Amino acid sequence: MSTIRVNQIQDTSTNVAANISGGIATFTNPPQGLGTINYVNNLSVSGSSTQTEFETNLTGTALNGGAKTLKIFLTGMSNESSGYMHFRIKSADGYTDGGYAAGFAYNTGSSFNSNGNTDSNQNNAMAIGYYGGTYNVVIDCLLIDPSTNRWIMDGRCMSKDTTAAVHGNSIADNALGASKPITGFKFSSTNTNGLGVANIKYGYSYTV
Repeated sequence: MSTIRVNQIQDTSTNVAANISGGIATFTNPPQGLGTINYVNNLSVSGSSTQTEFETNLTGTALNGGAKTLKIFLTGMSNESSGYMHFRIKSADGYTDGGYAAGFAYNTGSSFNSNGNTDSNQNNAMAIGYYGGTYNVVIDCLLIDPSTNRWIMDGRCMSKDTTAAVHGNSIADNALGASKPITGFKFSSTNTNGLGVANIKYGYSYTV
């Protein structure tokens, strides 16, 4: 068996195609359909044990228009009492409302409810939950129009500590605006200090 040891691959014009370090190849221009997956985990929320909102700023190659997909995974967030839990994305100039206004479905036990896209609680955010409980949350986001930085988001939550089955879900879209790539995201409650955050652990992955 032969072994080739290199730390960089170049073409005949000395243009760098890939750098190799620690057994990982980083492509200058990833092959079509093969984005680099980056992981950020073991995150928690600092400050008071209950908060009205908390936000996360993306880092590294996710910035400057790098992120094409974003997946957020969270456990241990409690809705202290019934009230809407919301999710928003942001750019450098804040939380632009360029869409949202999607339907929202939620239930407790056998009681199923849904809000239409004209409901005021979906005007400038994606609703992900309503009833009290401690939740696992998963949100998938995909950049569908880079020219307007329009993202589509699939948000789901399921309570982990209630006797009755409690969950919520929505699929929404939002355009941050031309030349305004995503820089972060936020969870919030319509109730003051409505989110219990002391036991939250979360993380996200993104592709570029």
